[in-house]
Amino acid sequence: GLVFHVETIFQHQGLGNGDSARALRFLALGMATMQILGGLLADRLATRYLLVTSIGLIAISCTILALGNVALFTTGYAIYGGAQGLMTIVACTAWPRFFGRAHLGKIRGTSLTAAIAGSSVGPLIMGVSTDYLDGFTPALWLFAGGAVVVAIACFWVVPPRMERED
Repeated sequence: GLVFHVETIFQHQGLGNGDSARALRFLALGMATMQILGGLLADRLATRYLLVTSIGLIAISCTILALGNVALFTTGYAIYGGAQGLMTIVACTAWPRFFGRAHLGKIRGTSLTAAIAGSSVGPLIMGVSTDYLDGFTPALWLFAGGAVVVAIACFWVVPPRMERED
């Protein structure tokens, strides 16, 4: 939703298309930076800590945008990009670590299908928020709160116990 509605989010705050284009550049920079850093961290930290960090960054970015401080909008998008970059690394490393490589294609195919379907919900919620709640702020607070709950839950993520086949 943050990328799909970027121009409208900025327009609601009285900012122009140039500002939203700059924000997307910083989103891309944040994403690239965290993919590199995340790749280094993925070999050194437990997956759950990377998940907590990534989803926590999403909560922070949504909070920054919900507060409406236009001076920080580009920062909010840069942080969101960093969160997405780190989540990309987590997704690429978690599945084989948790379930092995034997069925990785099936697992990734199913998880990617669910992720794509789920990603359509964000723009919808933001559109409903704008139409019925007079702006994006309620949706952003909903996203921030949901991300906090999920980030806290991620502290308990552990690889599944595989039963041995004798």
